[in-house]
Amino acid sequence: MANHLPSPPVRQGTTEVSLLTSADPLPADVAGYNRWRTGLTWRSTVDLTAESQPNDCTSFSWTAPTDPTLPVVDTFTIGVVHGCDGRVDADEFADEGRAALEDKQAWLVGREVWTGADHPQSLQATATLVSGTASVRRTIADLVANYQDATKGGRAVVHVPYRALESAAASLLDVVTRVGNRLVMADGTIVVPGPGYPGNAGNWGPLTDDNDPESGAAASSGEVFIYVTGPVQVGLGPVSDRSSDRPRANQVQALFERQVIARWDPTFVFAGKATL
Repeated sequence: MANHLPSPPVRQGTTEVSLLTSADPLPADVAGYNRWRTGLTWRSTVDLTAESQPNDCTSFSWTAPTDPTLPVVDTFTIGVVHGCDGRVDADEFADEGRAALEDKQAWLVGREVWTGADHPQSLQATATLVSGTASVRRTIADLVANYQDATKGGRAVVHVPYRALESAAASLLDVVTRVGNRLVMADGTIVVPGPGYPGNAGNWGPLTDDNDPESGAAASSGEVFIYVTGPVQVGLGPVSDRSSDRPRANQVQALFERQVIARWDPTFVFAGKATL
């Protein structure tokens, strides 16, 4: 009987357009991992007072904004485990585990951003629900309008679950253009396709109780939640190798992890329910 040696696994790869390709990098002065590995605090400027009025030669008074808020965001860890009972080449396992982390990290980061209820800055935890249910495109237009009105014209980023890209009523793909590895609307608004909520469950809308991760607003069958934030910044920490090789136990485990920070200003985040 022939002795068939194991061949390398099929490399899964990853989607070309994701939160990682759509996000902005962290600013140079905070990009170093040691600066943000335990979390980050920054001043919010998104709600600074802004006014315009005709010049009628009368005196103009302006009230300084209140002290800026200090948003806080924690890091989160993503990782993959690759294990086996029975002797295998530990180096091959390590190579496969490291490659798997690279392939899966975009999805893992997206999932934490959508539903990371244990973190203070997830879409669920920071969003204000805009009432009413409309088509995907109408919902996006309403959410962006709310965001720009609240921020006095701030640049919006739209977060949609993958299944909302194509809708029976009006395809979102008809109004976005791929520019590099981003999906962009006519006005420059970035659309980020993401994993949305697990198993298309209906309770992954904005939390009605910040202390209860199960209190997400409900969506019926054929409905999805869409979120709008300002610019999103993402930083990836170094890959940590926590693999183990136990020859006497006939066990090999490859474990690779990295810390990630994903931040946006939580002062104005909007969510809406759309019909597919």
